Amino acid sequence: MCSNFKHRFYVYPQLTLGEIIVCTSGNGHSAINSKRVDFCIANQSFVPIAVIEYQGLGHFQNNAIIRDTIKQKAVQKAHIHYEPIYAEEINSIDSVLEVRLKPILENAGPKRF
Repeated sequence: MCSNFKHRFYVYPQLTLGEIIVCTSGNGHSAINSKRVDFCIANQSFVPIAVIEYQGLGHFQNNAIIRDTIKQKAVQKAHIHYEPIYAEEINSIDSVLEVRLKPILENAGPKRF
């Protein structure tokens, strides 16, 4: 799958949003800094292009919906694509990535700032 892309990308697992999003508000930084994304995809200039959140079978426990909403809003406000992938999609992950994520990455190119 990765060899089919026009550009090269970096994939980082388990990053806090505070590592990839700058927030000048102290409360805002506290809200996002404690939230993790499963994967962050960055271009060759290390600019985040997309995050992937895996919603596994045990994902929706406690306040997961609230946490996911905060993550999604913060990521989208920072102009980073947010892509949830659900447990039932894992067997067809190649086609999911091809259809939903590849167009985002291909349009980002190597120099998105």
